[in-house]
Amino acid sequence: MATLIRTDGSKIEVFPLDPKEGFTLREIHSFLGCDCIDVVKLADGRLMVCDDDAHCKTPEPPVNGIASALYAQAGGYPGWSILGDVIVATRKEVQ
Repeated sequence: MATLIRTDGSKIEVFPLDPKEGFTLREIHSFLGCDCIDVVKLADGRLMVCDDDAHCKTPEPPVNGIASALYAQAGGYPGWSILGDVIVATRKEVQ
């Protein structure tokens, strides 16, 4: 089960249209409202998919506190914040 984590802290279960194949790039873009993604391996082995261009947008999307904490736990750049909504999923769900 994948989770869409919004900047307001809410979490929503999301599912790919084809569970056997996982999320398509188009589906991910639709959930996140972005054109370019980045994938971060989290400390527990799951993947976090986020907007790779969020820091370049004007105005910048809000900081996602939950995603930023997960990023820090995974050994990300100190002090870096994740902006915008993210999807946290298993490797099988994100191909």
